[in-house]
Amino acid sequence: PYRTLTALDVQTYLKSADSLRGNVYKLNATVAAQLAWAPSEGRLYSVDVNERDDILALLIPAEFNSLNIQKGQHYFFKIEVGDKGILRVRDIRKV
Repeated sequence: PYRTLTALDVQTYLKSADSLRGNVYKLNATVAAQLAWAPSEGRLYSVDVNERDDILALLIPAEFNSLNIQKGQHYFFKIEVGDKGILRVRDIRKV
């Protein structure tokens, strides 16, 4: 999925997330842990980026609250780099 999108360059993101702000990328990752949850905002997860073994935090908005996301599950994410470098999920597909 998301063939037309560029994969997130994790190293560039980790060095300077603000330089990527407003852009949309694809990310192939495995859920590591749920970090926080707020019914109106959504859930914050840590994910393991498979190619590099880097850990990133993703905010999965409340519109996806009906999904049963669990540790160890593998997903393709369509993400947007938001204000302050926060990675917000725009779409999600289980592998």
